[in-house]
Amino acid sequence: MNDNYYLKYTVTIDDLIAFNIYHAKNSPSLLRQFHLYQRGIPGVIFILSLLQAILQNEIQVLIKGLFIASLFYVSFTYSYYSSIKRNAKRMLREGSGKGIIGEHILEQTDTELIERTSVNEMKTNIASLERIETSSEHAFIYISSIHAHVIPRLSVIEGDFDAFLHELNRKREENS
Repeated sequence: MNDNYYLKYTVTIDDLIAFNIYHAKNSPSLLRQFHLYQRGIPGVIFILSLLQAILQNEIQVLIKGLFIASLFYVSFTYSYYSSIKRNAKRMLREGSGKGIIGEHILEQTDTELIERTSVNEMKTNIASLERIETSSEHAFIYISSIHAHVIPRLSVIEGDFDAFLHELNRKREENS
């Protein structure tokens, strides 16, 4: 089989968690929500502290408010991504993971992307793919805005990771 049209690889829970983190860091709507909480709440704390400092004529109130706002900013930033990891692990462990975790085969035809696992087969029209994104360790072939084929670069058993993605991108642009 031509390596440009075929990949066999293994997906683990860690790969799926990596997708969730990648998506959270790159989704415009999730980033807007993240920044609203990350910056908005400390901003409100600061403004309330400033008003209270002015009314009480106490600079220490403002300093305490700045400290609390800074503490919230740092702790929210850290806990946000930790909670994504924790929740993804929890959700993935609720089910058996059949068809999600384990060996996958992706094959390209001229117009379709076919995914096969031990329990299912899914065909997607290449022209309908949302986008194809890569990180240093993974490729994410988005089928919709929140669902993607996750391909771990180092877990490819058969096929050529880079050639497969190059060919898929070419077909996607050609069929769009």
